[in-house]
Amino acid sequence: MFMFQSIPLMKPKPPPRLPIYTRSFWETVLSHITENALHSAIQILGLIVLYIVLRYVLFKLINGLVKVQNDREIRNGTTDDRSGRLQTMQGLFKNLIGYLLTFIFGSLFFQAIGFNIIPFITTAGVIGVVLGFGAQKLVKDIISGFLIITDNIYLVGDVVTIGLVTGQVQEMGMRVTRLLDTTGREHYVANGDVSTVTNHSRHPLEDSIEISVGAAADVNRVKEIIEHTAETLMTQSDVNLLQATPKFMGISAFSPTTINVRVKIVTDLHSMPVEQMRVREAIRLALIKEKIALA
Repeated sequence: MFMFQSIPLMKPKPPPRLPIYTRSFWETVLSHITENALHSAIQILGLIVLYIVLRYVLFKLINGLVKVQNDREIRNGTTDDRSGRLQTMQGLFKNLIGYLLTFIFGSLFFQAIGFNIIPFITTAGVIGVVLGFGAQKLVKDIISGFLIITDNIYLVGDVVTIGLVTGQVQEMGMRVTRLLDTTGREHYVANGDVSTVTNHSRHPLEDSIEISVGAAADVNRVKEIIEHTAETLMTQSDVNLLQATPKFMGISAFSPTTINVRVKIVTDLHSMPVEQMRVREAIRLALIKEKIALA
């Protein structure tokens, strides 16, 4: 704040007092306009440079502090929850500083071009009271954003369902939360509209697949093949996203021609479709290899 007060704001010189019909009058007027315009241009250029430098330095400072704290938490054995909270606070502080700098340097810019903003601010204060009712939604969004972080409802990196939208939290701003779904589409949800939230990242997601074999198949043998295949899949560290070994659950349905067995899979929400296909394909190949009839 002290840096802003040190910027001298040039006041325009008084207009020339010469007869308007003389050549000297118009030469003086032109010189007066040129000189004042040059002073204003220098001030505006200085404000722009100072704004860019100050914004860059403050953003780098925030990034550095977050990185230092994140590295410290990692050395102390932190969890992903703590890391996500740091990233969320990083985004909020950047937005807050960006709005604050824009307001301060915007005011200085109008002063540099000779526009007195004091009456405008006074009038804006009165108008602000009138428009305050219309800005309730904006205030609600900002307050809700802080409450979401305080209550630890979701953080950057979490996979959540908000209303009808499911996706990974990419950014939490002052007003909106940005989600990225599995198809690559971005969704923007106002923080004030967040009511019911399902967080899929706090605990592993459990689902199952159905495997159909012939009615004459030996179910115990099928179980052994599935369990052996499941253990093999867990050793494929380069592609494995499973959080637990797939488990044979038993017979889910049967008919005169088929037997359906169920296999439980545990992984995260984004990885579930891929892991279901990987487990299903591996079991299919193992059953074919052991000459178990598929249905």
